[in-house]
Amino acid sequence: MQQQAAPEETISSNQLRCLKETSDGVIVSDPKEQIIRINAAALKLFEVSRASLCQGTLYHQFLHQYEMDDEQQQAVALEPWLLSLITEGGVASNLPEQIKLLRFPSEQKSYVTLRSLQLHDAQKHVAGTVHVFHDITRKYQKALHLQRVQRAGLTLMEAIGHISKQMDLAFPVETLEESFLLLPPALALGQQLVDVVRHVLDCCHVTLWAIGPPAGQVYFAAGSGITAEAEQYRREISGRFLLHEIFGESSLDCLLANEVVMLPADDMSYPPAFRVDVRVKQWLMVPLLLEGQLAGYLVIGKADFAGGYTPEEIELVRAVATQALLVLDCFRCLCEQARTGSRALAQQEIQRLTNDFLNLASHELNTPLTVIKGNMQVAQRRLARLKHQITEQLEQVGEQIELPLASAIQHTRLQERMIKELIDDASIQANTLELHLKRCDLIALLKEAIARQQRSAPERTIILEVMTTEHVVPIIADAERITQVINTYLANALSSSPLDRPVTVQLMVEDARARVSVHDEGPGIPVEEQGHIWERFSASRELTGPQASELSLGLGLYLCQAFIERHHGSVGVHSDPGHGATFWFTLPIEASLRG
Repeated sequence: MQQQAAPEETISSNQLRCLKETSDGVIVSDPKEQIIRINAAALKLFEVSRASLCQGTLYHQFLHQYEMDDEQQQAVALEPWLLSLITEGGVASNLPEQIKLLRFPSEQKSYVTLRSLQLHDAQKHVAGTVHVFHDITRKYQKALHLQRVQRAGLTLMEAIGHISKQMDLAFPVETLEESFLLLPPALALGQQLVDVVRHVLDCCHVTLWAIGPPAGQVYFAAGSGITAEAEQYRREISGRFLLHEIFGESSLDCLLANEVVMLPADDMSYPPAFRVDVRVKQWLMVPLLLEGQLAGYLVIGKADFAGGYTPEEIELVRAVATQALLVLDCFRCLCEQARTGSRALAQQEIQRLTNDFLNLASHELNTPLTVIKGNMQVAQRRLARLKHQITEQLEQVGEQIELPLASAIQHTRLQERMIKELIDDASIQANTLELHLKRCDLIALLKEAIARQQRSAPERTIILEVMTTEHVVPIIADAERITQVINTYLANALSSSPLDRPVTVQLMVEDARARVSVHDEGPGIPVEEQGHIWERFSASRELTGPQASELSLGLGLYLCQAFIERHHGSVGVHSDPGHGATFWFTLPIEASLRG
């Protein structure tokens, strides 16, 4: 949670009248911090029946009885990029704000933003303090849900990234006769899968069941949100029931046809002695098909019957399950190849399916990201029109609303760049990277990239030195990829050097090769790190400097090297610690290609 001191700002009588009539809660205290006024919205928020009950009370004592302790506040803190999406402007929105979790006598909990500003009389003496409480509970809870989903998704991806190590385990042939979903690596991935689904849908519990041959016995594989006792019970009954004993004919037909099944709890038929979770009011079953065969299914229990499951929620679950199935398919290939001893072929299949997963995951991430970015851009356009219609007094409000929108778009662009890097890496690993080669002018590409960086950071100085008398340096290249390399070099240089020092870009032509270098005057790169900065997933260079808080997959310089080498060029770096760094790349010019 943010903790910032109250600023010393004045508030006009007109603004004070607006505060009294606003839907936000307002408390006014005198110079001794005793409460002298409280509006109706604040009385309702704090569950106080009349103003006289709190008038004369010290403001901080009054607020303290509602505040959660620091540990509880920290437990529900949001990451900065999510926080910027839910904070919004209001009266005096240029003031720093705190976000607090409050608990009221009814045990209701609310998230509020708190802004405090000082009142001054005609002689500029402090006349009191105004505290404005804005309820953001619904937005904050959605943001917390998104944060849980994001973290759960990252955990799932991390688990998938370690699957190859677990696949080196030797599996007894007899274990394959049940279900490979019950093998240790599959169980580990299944646990991550049910955790992600529970966070996505915010439901009571999620369980994963495997179907074993030959009669279709049902086995418990993983669960999330269930007690240790319930989990033990499900393990004990594993294999005792057949699939057709649990599902009716119509529901079973839907699952076999790869269709989800939604049923109210009262409409479910359970085998004899089967223990039912009474909290669940509505069930959702999602099939898991491998090679057209039902290998297992997810059972999702939701307590809120009225809410049901939206189409978006179902599609999210199916998307996550599809990603997991790609990796589970690796297990099937491994099991089959283990019987014949063809381990090399199995590893090739694993690599192919892993790349399929990366491409699918990138697509699933990119689609909602595009929608989010579009919605924010629409909001900015609407805000621009609104600003022309409001009075001069409220223009500052519009400007302050723009700040979180701009910040949100910046973070969206950052995530968009990460997804593009992930797609490029998947293409390189699968050897499917395509280059669209055509004749380009390297000088023009450099000028365009520098101009774009200069527009993003007008306060920075970028110097271009063209060390050739030629007005055009022709190359045969994919202009988008070369521009991506230049942008990466420039971004790293700008983030690593002091704000008041220039970044120098130099172009030289020698022996039918063009050499581009980007020099910064930052702290340089330690000698022991210089040999690793081009490696895949290395973030040693990309996570230094003033912009170190930005997310990075550690793929930027690795992709630069891959792109340049596919253009028959080379890359390198020269750095003396304490004296900056120079990153360079070379490309053949068009004349050398013809020769």
